[in-house]
Amino acid sequence: IAGVIDDADVSHPEAAADLCSVMARTFRDEAAPMPPDQARAIFTQGLVWAQRGLTLMPAAYQAGQVAQFARISEGTGSDTARDALRMVRGTSLAAYQKAAEGSLDRFWAAVDLAEADLLESQWDGALMRYEEIIRLGGSWPGHLGATVKVCRMLLPHLEVPISVRDAFSCLFQAMPCVLVFSGHMIDHADRLVPRFPAGLENAVA
Repeated sequence: IAGVIDDADVSHPEAAADLCSVMARTFRDEAAPMPPDQARAIFTQGLVWAQRGLTLMPAAYQAGQVAQFARISEGTGSDTARDALRMVRGTSLAAYQKAAEGSLDRFWAAVDLAEADLLESQWDGALMRYEEIIRLGGSWPGHLGATVKVCRMLLPHLEVPISVRDAFSCLFQAMPCVLVFSGHMIDHADRLVPRFPAGLENAVA
């Protein structure tokens, strides 16, 4: 991926920025299960890619990634995180106010603002934002699941009071559920090698 990004930097900056985000997320996914002290070095490596993505495409999403990595790798006093979050709030608040109620644009703007509150330890604001995200995200369970996954990955690496952790746990338990079914068609009568014969239908119904 790094080689593709080098080739695309000039000719396709948006595509290169997206790939930088992918690279940054691979470091986040690797670091998230680790104890905070061990994870910090991995988040520092991810920060390099997140910053490169923001340089290529100055957007709220890219700035949000920079803020995540900088806040965890550099701590609460990170100037890098503070500057990135200032950009996130300025861009996303305007997008949130402009977007129609219940729209996907409003959902993503609320996600950016919720993560900004989370990274700046504004716990009440973060919880209120995530409540709204869960309400808005019922129409997009995939987007909602990914958003909550990121929040759950970040929480162990932030200095979150126990009462706030408990509040987040209760909040996520209230998420809408999605049931997925997978199976095969019942065999045709002339199938030579049985796979799902009609005689087993009642056993799996």
